[in-house]
Amino acid sequence: MISKKINDLTDKCKILNTPETDHLAILIHKTSEELKHKRGPGFWKFIQSLLKDVTKLRAKIPNFQQKYKDIKDLSLKWDLIKMEIRGFTVKYSKN
Repeated sequence: MISKKINDLTDKCKILNTPETDHLAILIHKTSEELKHKRGPGFWKFIQSLLKDVTKLRAKIPNFQQKYKDIKDLSLKWDLIKMEIRGFTVKYSKN
């Protein structure tokens, strides 16, 4: 009772009993077309050659700190700054 497009993406379908009701639950596990394709290792590695040219990154760090200056939770602030650094280095290494 689902569309053909969803049916093609469906991996598993299970009917579950639900307590205290006269209805049954249907669990559908589906995978998008993107996830069906074989992917790479799935983790990012820091390229050590980037350490030779850190001046561009050093210039950006004060901007990252300013961007998150209102965040009180220091752990969250540090994670957000690390996210910015990672994003910059990934983009830089691709170029």
